Amino acid sequence: MGFTMAEKKKLRAEYARQYRKAKKNEKTKILDEYLKLLGLVNRKHAIYTI
Repeated sequence: MGFTMAEKKKLRAEYARQYRKAKKNEKTKILDEYLKLLGLVNRKHAIYTI
């Protein structure tokens, strides 16, 4: 499933907004969903980017 850079930027912005407002247990769920959607495996890098 490939996304263009513009699509990834929009997704990242939306997940970042949700992630900043979330409590710790919700952050785990948001991060898992983000990783699954984009096909990423490195959680620390995903946290850094969002």
